[in-house]
Amino acid sequence: MLFCVPLSTPDISPSSGTLKRSLRQRAPSLFDELAAPHDVLPVSSSLRRVVGAGQPHPELRRMAWLMFLFVVLDTSKGLLVSWSAAHSCVALVPIALCAKNLLSIGFGLVMAALLDGMPGVSRCLDIRRSLRVFPVAACFCAAQMAMLAAFRAFNAGSLKIMAQVRLLYYRHQVLISADDVVGFRAECRSNGFLKLDASERAPFYIQKTNIMLGEVVTSFMLTALYLQGLASEGGATSCGWEQVSDRRNLLVVLVWAVHGWMAGIIVKQCSAVVKNLSHILSAAVMYFFPLAFIAAPVNNGPVSACALLVLIAIMVWALAPTVREKRPLPQMHHGVHFEQPNNQLSTPLLKKVASSSASVATEPVADDEGSVTLHVLGFIFLDAAKPIIVSWAHSNKVADQGFNGVTLILVQTSISTAIGLLVAAKPSLSLPSLRVQLHPGYRERVYRCLEPTAVGRQLPVSFCLVMSKLCLIMALEKLDAGSVRVLCQSSLPLVGVAGAVLYGRRYSAMQWCSLAGVTVALGCFYYVKHEVKLSSCMYDQDGGHASSCASTSGTVLALSSISFNCLGALLAEKFLKKRSGHLYEQKVQLVSGEVLFNIFLLFIMPFLFSDPAKRSFNNVFERGFFAGWDIRVLICALVWIPSGWTATMLVKVVPLLTLNVCSSTDWLGSMCFVMFHVSSHLPTQAAVESVSVNECFAWASNSPGRKPPTC
Repeated sequence: MLFCVPLSTPDISPSSGTLKRSLRQRAPSLFDELAAPHDVLPVSSSLRRVVGAGQPHPELRRMAWLMFLFVVLDTSKGLLVSWSAAHSCVALVPIALCAKNLLSIGFGLVMAALLDGMPGVSRCLDIRRSLRVFPVAACFCAAQMAMLAAFRAFNAGSLKIMAQVRLLYYRHQVLISADDVVGFRAECRSNGFLKLDASERAPFYIQKTNIMLGEVVTSFMLTALYLQGLASEGGATSCGWEQVSDRRNLLVVLVWAVHGWMAGIIVKQCSAVVKNLSHILSAAVMYFFPLAFIAAPVNNGPVSACALLVLIAIMVWALAPTVREKRPLPQMHHGVHFEQPNNQLSTPLLKKVASSSASVATEPVADDEGSVTLHVLGFIFLDAAKPIIVSWAHSNKVADQGFNGVTLILVQTSISTAIGLLVAAKPSLSLPSLRVQLHPGYRERVYRCLEPTAVGRQLPVSFCLVMSKLCLIMALEKLDAGSVRVLCQSSLPLVGVAGAVLYGRRYSAMQWCSLAGVTVALGCFYYVKHEVKLSSCMYDQDGGHASSCASTSGTVLALSSISFNCLGALLAEKFLKKRSGHLYEQKVQLVSGEVLFNIFLLFIMPFLFSDPAKRSFNNVFERGFFAGWDIRVLICALVWIPSGWTATMLVKVVPLLTLNVCSSTDWLGSMCFVMFHVSSHLPTQAAVESVSVNECFAWASNSPGRKPPTC
């Protein structure tokens, strides 16, 4: 009845300024005095979105409370039942299951009698409805009985984490074992029963009681079989009265019964995503709460880290959109429609990089998708080759006869500067006279490349890049290339968090989960790598101490290289995308600053060491500039030059987070090459390899887009 709405500006008090601004943004024609009725008609859909925009949605608040109560009850139930299975009488545990089912039935009958009277009680005890859901009840009861048996071998947290794998099978409806079949069928049938059509729908307490009738019958039959099995094995089939009268067993039964009702409410009221997130949060609390607050034997660090990785992977899986969610949404009436969903999650990496470059306002390096794809492939290949070649150059030299890393970086940056100046001069060869001709404005182009003001603005970026390269070369002298590349992948979490804090970038919930997974995987990798090294190396006390110090210093150098590289990359991205100018001009300005810092480091490096041997090693005026150089070191310098140029090209046209995801491919290649082709002084074990592959999958699950949905 919008034709009756006055076309003058509504009388809105100053206190409701937020509503007024929202109306002006979403329904501007409502405030237009000259608007026709057909112009105001589409406002109906906008008004639906404006109402309650500034207040928390009551449905969201209710879901949050349901999730909180479920997590508390599920954690309490798991810990209490685990305690009862480990400390109570063997024959008492299945009896507690029967008592829980009887208590739930009594609670449902009381609610039916209070709310519906005798008709409600009759519907609760309806045999036809109970037989209809008897397969569901039998599956649930069998799963609970199996859980009680599993509690004698696993703790509550570990068992809950292993149970989360069912989400993978539920998502694609792929069944692996008989236990998965039981759990899957029970969940699907219970969802279908609790969400019936309106003609067959009943109150929740009646549906829950119908299911519990089947559970109590199944529990008595399984308990009889369980006690018969104990008797045949010579086990105790009776318990003392002091064990039965223990109040803690009553608490177990009570919490277990309340948890069953709360789980039913979650299934009936909440969506699949909310239900999955509730189980994941419950598994996390159930596993890590005893580690923090309950005195118990110290758990192995990698085991806890792997448990956290499983939860993060399941969280990413639960948040991933399904095929149905990716389909375009239909248009709404009154001309109101939704935008097409962002399909970045289903876009291949190379096409994603190519498409993201089209939205950059600066001058593109490549105008077509094929050129950007070649740049990405070149970057991946060269970035993977750098650590392998540097380790190869270090492998044939003893400690006191190696090359100086500063000289390698100085040669590489000097050649890069010369290449940039050559591109600026743009020489051409005149065939008839064989004369070299330069660009008519080459003086201005070269001056723009070497402009002191522009070079001075980029000195912080140049300093970070020089220190990153130097720390990387020193780290590769102490660690193998694969380990250094794995440690260097912590640049993704650093760049992601720094981009969100410093530049206000917004990432999806899946991306945040992936960042957390990469962080945990890196810590787990370093821990497992260190433990494998200590357990497999046969050495004396002095040799072991020296090797441990070398490994620790190499890790510190690798992390320092990551920190400098992330800071420099963030500053360089802002410089390359915000500043105007050609790519070769910006590249020359960056490497010119690196040349200056390298020359400065050549003079001060000897004074940074108190050891005479190290001071002499870093003194190029005493050893010579090219001391320790051979053909391998020269190849390192030549490979680093195109690697730096391709990285600069990609930073200019694609987001830095996408560039870091590209590098996740090359470090896996480095790790595989080191494991199968390069003889390393560090042992490689299956545990280290498995953690590395897990980290690669955590990288692959991260899908950066230009405007991802925010969490």
